[in-house]
Amino acid sequence: MKFPKKARYTKVMQKVSYFFANENISDFPIDPFQIIKRNKWGLISYSELAEIHEMSIPEIIEAFQSKDGYTIYDGVNHTIAYNDTIMIPERIRFTLMHEIGHIYMNHLVELEETILRRSKMTESKYRVLENEVNSFARNVLAPAVLVKHLDIKTEAEIINYFKISKRAAKVRLKSLSFDLYNTFMPMINLQLKCFKQFISTH
Repeated sequence: MKFPKKARYTKVMQKVSYFFANENISDFPIDPFQIIKRNKWGLISYSELAEIHEMSIPEIIEAFQSKDGYTIYDGVNHTIAYNDTIMIPERIRFTLMHEIGHIYMNHLVELEETILRRSKMTESKYRVLENEVNSFARNVLAPAVLVKHLDIKTEAEIINYFKISKRAAKVRLKSLSFDLYNTFMPMINLQLKCFKQFISTH
């Protein structure tokens, strides 16, 4: 597949809607650990990698060029590694959903250049992929459709509903109109159907 010149935000929102239906998501906050386990993807922490390879955490970060996490694909299965020494649960949840985004967007399967290490591609190409999966992560953890439907207007409300970080809540509000613009009516209807139970109790 030809490398996209810019982030495909409409495709991201399609994948987000598919994610909710495929993973049977009906409640929040979402637990990415359960999703990884259910899909039988590999999962390993930076601490485990450091012990296996007799390296320090900073060396692991340098080796994989990511402070938070990365994903590899061996031709059969995906494995997600994450920095468990970052003592902020909300950030780890975002990191894991970010990496799940790479899987759902088929970045490692469809794009030849993606081993997802910055040294392997140009900065502009790397940024395209990161923009896609950051959009995926924020719209899975705190769906724009649900924020709009429930008329949530403050960072505090978003944090209370979805248990994301203050920084992520700020981005959620700032990007709300943009994400809704890229979400077509069939996607909206599908998501509202998935969230029917959640909406009825909030």
